[in-house]
Amino acid sequence: MKKIFMFLLCLALLLVSCDQVGETPSQPKVPSSPPPAVTPVETPVETPAEEEEPSLVLKEGNVEVIQGSIFDAVSLIESGNYDDINFSSIDTSVAGEQELVITISKNGKTKEYTKTIHVVRPITEISWEMKKEGPVFLIHPEKLSGSPEEDDVKSFYEYPVFTSEP
Repeated sequence: MKKIFMFLLCLALLLVSCDQVGETPSQPKVPSSPPPAVTPVETPVETPAEEEEPSLVLKEGNVEVIQGSIFDAVSLIESGNYDDINFSSIDTSVAGEQELVITISKNGKTKEYTKTIHVVRPITEISWEMKKEGPVFLIHPEKLSGSPEEDDVKSFYEYPVFTSEP
């Protein structure tokens, strides 16, 4: 009985190991179909001349700057390939359209980019505060001019006097 048990155990181990490999020892190895032919894919190869070309990517859309504020031209750049960069100046104290010229260089080659900057006037906020403090005093025009002959002045010529607090 022990011998049969050992034989079955060895047979089971042999079957399990053959299952893991994917083929049984009794089956001959069948050659699989040849792999499909590999077609070479052409990938663009960058030449050193393309790598040395300066480039710059600017943000899209209109650029508005509030008159009198500080303008940071570097905030317009999204990405780029350059060694040196120079910006022309714009005057934010003058409202209107202005041209910003950005010059980049890499390995002796230079490129210029132009961006239109709109300098706009700031929106002024007007706030009113109404205060009611007691009665409004009225003064007749004769008291303003100081002439006594204007005694027959009608009441609709009365002017309000406004007082301001310090």
